[in-house]
Amino acid sequence: MRRPSRTASFLIASASAAWLAPATKAGADAPATPTVSALPAPAGTEGLPVEWVKVTAPGVGVLKAAVARPSGKGPFPAVILLHGSHGFAREYVQLATELSRGGVLAVAPCWFAGGGGPGAAAVSPPIGCPEAPPMPLATSPESLRAVGALVRATRALPGVRADRVALFGHSRGGGAALHYAVETADIQALVLDSSGYPDEVVAHAARVKAPVLILHGTADGAGGAGSSFTAVERARAFEEALRRSSQPVESRYYDGGEHNGIFTNAEQHRDAVQRIVAFLGRLEPRAETASWPQFRGPDSNPVGGSGRLPDRWSTSENVDWKLEIPGRGWSSPIVTGGKVFLTTVTTDGASKHPQTGTDFSNDYVAELSKQGLPEAEILARLDARDIEKPHEVTLHYFLYCLDVETGAVLWKKEFHGGRPPGGRHRKNSFASETPVTDGTLVYVYVANLGLYAYDLKGDPVWKTALEALPIYLDFGTGGSPVLQGDQLLILSDNEKQQFLAAFDKRTGRPLWRTERALKQNDGPPRQSGWTTPFVWEHPLRTEIVTVGPTAAVSYDLTGRELWRLSGMSIAPVPSPFAYQDLLFVDGGQTRPLFAIRAGAAGDISLPEDKSESASVAWSVPRAGSYIPTPVAYDGALYVLYDKGILARFDARTGAMAYKERLDPEGSAFTSSPWAYDGKIFCLSEEGKTYVVEAGKTFRVLHTNALGDMALATPAIAGDRLILRTEKTLYAIRQKRSASR
Repeated sequence: MRRPSRTASFLIASASAAWLAPATKAGADAPATPTVSALPAPAGTEGLPVEWVKVTAPGVGVLKAAVARPSGKGPFPAVILLHGSHGFAREYVQLATELSRGGVLAVAPCWFAGGGGPGAAAVSPPIGCPEAPPMPLATSPESLRAVGALVRATRALPGVRADRVALFGHSRGGGAALHYAVETADIQALVLDSSGYPDEVVAHAARVKAPVLILHGTADGAGGAGSSFTAVERARAFEEALRRSSQPVESRYYDGGEHNGIFTNAEQHRDAVQRIVAFLGRLEPRAETASWPQFRGPDSNPVGGSGRLPDRWSTSENVDWKLEIPGRGWSSPIVTGGKVFLTTVTTDGASKHPQTGTDFSNDYVAELSKQGLPEAEILARLDARDIEKPHEVTLHYFLYCLDVETGAVLWKKEFHGGRPPGGRHRKNSFASETPVTDGTLVYVYVANLGLYAYDLKGDPVWKTALEALPIYLDFGTGGSPVLQGDQLLILSDNEKQQFLAAFDKRTGRPLWRTERALKQNDGPPRQSGWTTPFVWEHPLRTEIVTVGPTAAVSYDLTGRELWRLSGMSIAPVPSPFAYQDLLFVDGGQTRPLFAIRAGAAGDISLPEDKSESASVAWSVPRAGSYIPTPVAYDGALYVLYDKGILARFDARTGAMAYKERLDPEGSAFTSSPWAYDGKIFCLSEEGKTYVVEAGKTFRVLHTNALGDMALATPAIAGDRLILRTEKTLYAIRQKRSASR
C-alpha cells in the first residue's frame, strides 16, 4: 500500500540617513536556497583558525565567509556577524574565533563589498570580496535577501543547531539585523552592538520575537564614527519599548564608550565577548518561533536542530502533552506561530479499520485465486473487505488548531461534510494530505475535492472546488501541496487526466495547469501517484520537481517542462528533495535511487548500462523504497524500506555503507525517517520508533513504543517532536531535569 502525505512592511519614516530605505515584506521577496562550498583563505587571513566558505545565493551574489568552530562534536548555537560600513575587516574574523572558544559556532561574512566612512580607522583595511554585492541600505530588500541567505546557509552548516541561530550586527550591520528580526521570525536571538535605530523602530519593537542583547557606548552618536541614529538615547528608547511589550531583552551600556568601542577598547571588547557567549548559551528555542510549515519540514528533509530534542519516549516518558484526535487522518502535523495544525475525518457510523503491512490485500487476492474464483468475484470480495466506497460513508472533514506549548484546542473547523469524492483502501485515510502554511494562512488540500485557506484565527479566507478524478482501484489519495512565492502547487496523478497546477495563494484563483501523460507502455494502464512535488531552489534557477508513474519530470515556475528522467515505479510514493547541491529522487520499490545535478535539460534518462551522466551524479539500481521517503543527514542518505530494512548511502557518491534489518522479527514502515542529535529515527506502523546511531556502522541504540498504529511522519518544533498515531497526537519533549 501507500504512504500518507503529508509579513506587514516595517516602514522607516526618516529618509535622512543614507542607509535607510523602505522595507518590503519578507515573504514577498524571500531568498532562495543558497549553496555553500569551500574557499581558500583570502590574502592576509592566513593563520587564523577558521575555515572559509563561499555562499552563492540567487538574487544576492557570492558572499565570502569565515566559519569558526568550537571544539567538540556539537551541535552548537550559531551567530552570524554582520559588519558595519567600514567593511569586512580582519577584526570580525578574530571576533568569530573568540566566540567559538565559548562554544558558539560563529560565521563572519562579507555581506557587502568595500567599506570606508569615519569609522574605517578603527579596524583593519577590508578583506577583498569583489563578488559580494555593493553596500545596501540597511533596511532595503537587498539587505533582507542577503541576511536571509546567510541565515539559511548557516543553518545548513554541519554542527549547527538550526533552532539556535542568532544575528550580531555592528552599526549598519546592526540596522540590517534589526530589520531582519522585525520582518521575520526566522532567528532565535539578536545582538545589537552600536546599532542604528531608525525613527519608527520603537513602534515596531513588539514585532521582534527573538531575545535581544543591546551593547552600546554612552558616547556613541553624531560627531564621531557614529550618527544620530546610533545615539545612545535611541538604544535606550528601543530597550524600553521591548520591555513594555514584555519582550526579553538584556543590555550593557559602556560608560564613555564610543561607536567602535568593541574593536578599540580592550576592556569593552572582553566584556562584550563574555556577554554574547553567555547570552547565546542561555537561549532555548521559543515555541512561537518554531516552524514546520509543510510535509517533511521547511526543506522537505526532516532534520531537527535543537540539542534538547528527546531520543527516548513512551506513552508517559518525556510526554509534554498528548491529545486524542477524533476520527482518522494520516496527514502530518504542521507548526507555525506557536500553533499546531492537523486534519482529520470522522465518519457517521462504522468505518473500515486499517491493518499494518503492505501485502495483506495481495495475499487475499492470491488466496481467492487459489479457490478458482473469477476475477470479477475476486475484485468484488476485495472491495467489500478492503475498499471503502463513497456511497458507504458520510464524512466530516476537520482542521484542528492546537497550542504548541499546552496541546489545548484553540479552534477546530469543519471545512467539508458529505460523501467523499472517491474511495479509500482501508489502510489509507480520507485526510492523508498534509496542509501547508506561509505563517499567515493555512492551506488545506483534499485531492479531488478542494483547496481551503484559513487564517491563524480560524476564519475562512477562500475555497476552491476541484474535480473528482478516479484513483487506481479507489486506493485514495495522499500527495501534499507546496508553496512557491504566491503560488500554491498541487500534483494530481490519477486515472483520467494527470496534471500539475498552480493557484494564487491569496485568492485560490487558478494560475496555470500543465497536463501530463505518464504511464507504462505495456501492462496495466495505471497512472495514479501519491507523491508531493518539491520546489528546488538552486543558483541556476527555481524548479518544481515531480515524481509520477514511470518518470520524474521537472517544470519551471510557469509549468513548462525542463527535464525528465525515466525509471520510476508505476505506483510512486516517495517524494523528491535536495540536500547540499544535489537533488535526490527515489524511484520507488525495486527502482533506482538517483542523485541529480542542477541545470539538467531535456531527457536525462540513463541507458541501461550507465549509472551516471552529466546530469545524473550517481544512481544505485534497486535501491528505491516503496513508501517512506529517505532522509539526508550528516553527509549520508538513509533509505528506509517498508519491510523494516535501513540502508545508508554516501550522499556525494552513492556508495552503500550498510543495508540491515531493524528488527529480526520484522515490521512494517510507512512513516518517513527523520534525524537529529546524531541519530536516525524510524517509526514502525505498530508505533515503535527504532533509534539508530548515525554513521557508517549500523547500530540500533534502543526503541520507543507507543502501542498505537502510526503512519504519519512527525513534525519537529524547536525542542518538541509532534508525533501522530491513529488515536493520539503527542508532543514529545525532554524533561528539564533529564540528563543528556
